[in-house]
Amino acid sequence: ECKEGARKHIKVENNSFNSMSDVPWYIDSGLIYKQILIGDISVNAMVDTGADLSLLRYDTFAKLNYPQLSGVKKRLIGIKDTELTTLGSITREINIDSLKVEATFHIVRSNDLRYQAVLGNDILKVVDLEVSDGSATFKKKQKTNDEQNTMKEEVLNEEDSILFKEFTSLCLQKVLTVEKSDIDLNLSHLSVEKNAIVTAMVNQYSPVKNFQSPVEMKIILSDDIPVYQSPRRVSYADQRVIDEQISSWLKDGIIRQSNSEYASPVVLVSKKDGTKRLCCDFRKLNEKITRDNFPMPLIDDVLERLQGSAVFTTLDLMNGFFHVPVESNSKKYTSFVTYSGQYEFNFVPFGISNSPAVFCRYISAIFRDLVQKGIIVVYMDDIIIPAQDEKEGIDKLKIVLSRAENYGLKVRWQKCQFLMKKITFLGYVIEGGGIKPSEDKVKAVKMFPIPRDKKSLQRFLGLTSYFRRFIEGYAVVARPLSNLLRKDEAFRFDQEQQLAFQQLKSALTKAPILKLYNPTAETEIHTDASKHGYGGVLLQKDPDDQQFHPIQFMSRKTRPEEEKYHSYELEVLAIIEALKKWRIYVIDKNFKIVSDCNAFALTMKKKDVPLRVTRWAMYLQDFNYIIEHRPATKMKHVDALSRMTSMLLEDSLNFRLREAQQSDDWVKAVCAALEKNIYEDFYLKNGILYKDPVKELVVVPQKMEEEIIRMGHRVGHWTEKKTRDYLEKSFYISQIGPKVANVIRNCVECIIGEAKAGKKEGLLCPIDKEDRPLLTYHLDHLGPMELTHKKYNHLFVVIDAFSKFVWLYPTKSTDSASVIDRLEKQASVFGNPKRIITDRGTAFTARSFEDYCAKEGIQHLLIATGVPRGNGQVERINRIILPLLTKLCHNNPANWYRHVERIQQLLNNTPPRSTKLTPFRILTGLDMRTSDNIELRNMLEDSLLRELDEERESVRKKAAENISKIQEENRRNYNSKRKPEKEYNVNDLVAIKRTQYGSGLKIKAKFFGPYSVKERLPHGRYTVEKLGDLEGPSRTMTVAEYMKPWNPAFGANDRSGRPSVGELRTTRSGQTY
Repeated sequence: ECKEGARKHIKVENNSFNSMSDVPWYIDSGLIYKQILIGDISVNAMVDTGADLSLLRYDTFAKLNYPQLSGVKKRLIGIKDTELTTLGSITREINIDSLKVEATFHIVRSNDLRYQAVLGNDILKVVDLEVSDGSATFKKKQKTNDEQNTMKEEVLNEEDSILFKEFTSLCLQKVLTVEKSDIDLNLSHLSVEKNAIVTAMVNQYSPVKNFQSPVEMKIILSDDIPVYQSPRRVSYADQRVIDEQISSWLKDGIIRQSNSEYASPVVLVSKKDGTKRLCCDFRKLNEKITRDNFPMPLIDDVLERLQGSAVFTTLDLMNGFFHVPVESNSKKYTSFVTYSGQYEFNFVPFGISNSPAVFCRYISAIFRDLVQKGIIVVYMDDIIIPAQDEKEGIDKLKIVLSRAENYGLKVRWQKCQFLMKKITFLGYVIEGGGIKPSEDKVKAVKMFPIPRDKKSLQRFLGLTSYFRRFIEGYAVVARPLSNLLRKDEAFRFDQEQQLAFQQLKSALTKAPILKLYNPTAETEIHTDASKHGYGGVLLQKDPDDQQFHPIQFMSRKTRPEEEKYHSYELEVLAIIEALKKWRIYVIDKNFKIVSDCNAFALTMKKKDVPLRVTRWAMYLQDFNYIIEHRPATKMKHVDALSRMTSMLLEDSLNFRLREAQQSDDWVKAVCAALEKNIYEDFYLKNGILYKDPVKELVVVPQKMEEEIIRMGHRVGHWTEKKTRDYLEKSFYISQIGPKVANVIRNCVECIIGEAKAGKKEGLLCPIDKEDRPLLTYHLDHLGPMELTHKKYNHLFVVIDAFSKFVWLYPTKSTDSASVIDRLEKQASVFGNPKRIITDRGTAFTARSFEDYCAKEGIQHLLIATGVPRGNGQVERINRIILPLLTKLCHNNPANWYRHVERIQQLLNNTPPRSTKLTPFRILTGLDMRTSDNIELRNMLEDSLLRELDEERESVRKKAAENISKIQEENRRNYNSKRKPEKEYNVNDLVAIKRTQYGSGLKIKAKFFGPYSVKERLPHGRYTVEKLGDLEGPSRTMTVAEYMKPWNPAFGANDRSGRPSVGELRTTRSGQTY
């Protein structure tokens, strides 16, 4: 402790000091220096009589060959509250003025001390220092009697006190004991010596930018239109978090005030520890940024560079992007706004699309030569230092830290790993030249919940696919899951998907340890293929145990076109795909291909082979390989890759059958009976009950009957007979026929994928036409057609149901406003109809059209979706209009509207088969005047007018009779080919037919479902509503013809018909039950 105004052991008698002399001491700027020897190392030390401890700088400590550090670390505080932390201490004999003294030095970082050493009061307790007549000398302390042993303190006067402060510029006021370092480096696995060396290097690390940054972020936008967004509102608590982060960034120079015309908002993101991190939402800006295409590191390349190393050190850079400056002209683009102000980044922020690429470019520029020399491996802000042993690891660490320090790279020491034989890196555990998934990743897979939709399934496959190199036959195992991600595939998670899901979890938890690739090791590629998929294994011989070990697995499910390949083509394909994946490992290297296909070598020599095999043969010419054939019995490790799915199903099924049989009362009764009697038809094998020793039929327990039947049916979605024949080859199910029929009726794929068989449902129900015209209208839009210069592109068609009179209106739009406008104009001449019949076009389902009908007292009838016959009259007229328009305007299609009036006249002056009278005559009681009979019309006009009243009623009566006759004729003809529709009740579950057709729909499901019946309507029509989030309309109207029952589940009544155990026979009757 420094005693200001009182000093021990020393008196300053005069103030004249030599600047330098031949004696091993000198005084400079009021400070006393002495040359001492520590071992054979000469050290220039400063004498500090106010310091309680003696100090040694780290670079001087290094000259002593890093002796072992001991003692606890201390935090030292100087007279101006300056702090420094010691790295430990050493005790050594020193030689000073021919005196040999044992001294304890506390080691401090080189940057924290200007002097090679400081001699403190702890040394002055064992030696005396005399400063007199311009000399400073250490002398051996004199022994005295007890009274003399009580040293006297001499109080300095004020002048001496002031002078003495010049001697004690490093006077230490306090010494605080620190039991542990502020940084837990986890070095318990190292020896004391190496622990001290690493600790010293870490504590000495002082990142100061001595070199200019090799890279700056330059932002180039696609246009000059500023992106400006207003700040988002946040809570008061979040405002405090934002203010704290902004203040910290301003203090560190990360950001500065801004008045840029660009601005992005900020968001707070919750971290795992519950705290929040301030981020900028640069999404709008990113849309305009020209991408930096600097290549990102490939994880496989990073891992393979670790081959041959036994010791690893990993460094994790802190706030990696903030090391890289932003070019001055680009800072304005990084501007962001908060509720309290506008700022912009001086250093690269998170959230900008080019930030990762720029940072990779920056790190690459700093460490490029070290990467090329194999000293380090870099992935983003993670640095790994591989080494053969700890000594090499320490030497490399010094080089890397020196380089990082000069570029001012800050390190997050808590996440670093030093000189470890086993490390976790990029989600992998690397140890002893092998690699396996980390426990955290395995746990994440094990805890992953069952996917409920395509998005969650995608996340699961993404997680497992990252480690697919560890999973044999990954693509084949995952096939039922990956198939669900197809664009038009409905999401369902049935038994097959559940099995694949669980198997992927299990496979990763039991993943083998893969070796890292060795360029000099003997290499083999083993492959196999089946129609389900193909796979391969890259193996290398370990020089230590002389055994082949897997380096990587590969697999892929076959595409639909590949499933048709011949077996030998699939085997060649497996080899080609394996070589493509592992080309970088085997190109320009002698290696062996091992396959169970004996035809491979012969195929490569043939002249007449398919074109694709010729292409494969040419690709193989790039490699130096020999082919070896091994029987399939010796290729089980690869055979599993291509046949994994069937193997998994078989193993799982046998296990579940055994478990289910053990809980089935009937099976247990049979097994108990077998202990007393030998029954010809039933026997036990491997814990499973079978029937018929010749056929070996597994007895299916009741609770698995539906599953087994459904599994057999789904092999090919066969008919009842084919499904039954298939099942009876392997299983015994009593009264199997009705059960198979029920399962097929309940098969979702068959319900939605197959058209209804037999006669079509639904009889013709002609609409009541009343007994006079202008009461019922049929409406429809015909088009779109060629756009005319008047912007017409559709034809609005109105037909009077009784007279068949047609009104045709060219129109520019098919919306409800246009329809209402036409009907209002027509009503001004003919009045409103009693009812209107339309399809479900948007013009007719609009709220405004419904309001119009309600206001005018018109009944609006909508036909069922996909049932055009409900509006058959207008559909038939449309089929007449289109050909006529085509013929009349073939020279100029854009003039089609000019012919509409002529077609309307023709239709209204032509008698239809149903009435045998022209629509014009039925409506008016007159024949239409045309250019052909205009003179005749003029001559007879008077008499026609007189007879009009009597004739009109006669004409309409005759028309009504003709309509009734033709309707009855149509009804008989139509119904002769159909059957009455099935009736459904409210709340029944049904499937409805897909009624929209077009490109790409031929192989889609023909029905949607399930739907619930909500309302029964006349003439076999129903309103239905969709259940769940599946494909199809949410709510619609349909007809019985387009509906199927969504059958009930496999019920208890279907699990019956077994003989009682007492009925079983012991004779060799050969009869089965």
